Amino acid sequence: MSGSAMQKLAFVLLFLLQVGAALGWLGGL
Repeated sequence: MSGSAMQKLAFVLLFLLQVGAALGWLGGL
């Protein structure tokens, strides 16, 4: 796997993590 692909994968995982945290925070309100 190329380095750029690894960077894109890491970016997507971080994005999903932030979305999940935001949804969890909204659900806790």
